[in-house]
Amino acid sequence: MNIKNAPVLFLIVLLAALGLVAFKLTVPAAIALKTFEPQAVLGLLTWLFTVALFVERAVEVIVMILRDAGADGLQARVDVAQAQIEAAQKLDPAAPITSQALAEAAAALGAYRATTKEIALFVGFVLGILVALAGVRALGGIVAAPVADPLFTAVDALITGALLAGGSEGIHQMMNVFSNFMTSLAAKAKTT
Repeated sequence: MNIKNAPVLFLIVLLAALGLVAFKLTVPAAIALKTFEPQAVLGLLTWLFTVALFVERAVEVIVMILRDAGADGLQARVDVAQAQIEAAQKLDPAAPITSQALAEAAAALGAYRATTKEIALFVGFVLGILVALAGVRALGGIVAAPVADPLFTAVDALITGALLAGGSEGIHQMMNVFSNFMTSLAAKAKTT
């Protein structure tokens, strides 16, 4: 998967959602949200954080199986090129500190790692959607009553999949922002 394909993916998802709405011939009714309770929001984010940890580990294992051998080979090329430079510098301190071989090996390793990151993100997104389809959903946790609308379920699965693909660090940041926001609201309320 190439990052340049992201707009195409977005367009496909958007067209699928619009097609679903058009197929139903009605715009879904507004959804009632639960009463806002800070502890409930933190609880939901904590569960998403925990699930994201599981998804991250699964992605690591899958990517390790698929990509580690190639990365090890490319790292070995970098190490050999670096060792050749170091050996040359021992013989002649004026020898260059870099080489074409090292530059090419490092570039190949960098490109391989960038592709690996794209693959990991894609695998994480797919696993996140599967987890959401299995029932762990972000939006479903904030609505007042279960929503039987397939469009809501699809959007919830996509959003949850994206959140989980982003990893536990992103969810942890959301928790921190929310906690800081609630703390500042409480501080403002005490001063007024």
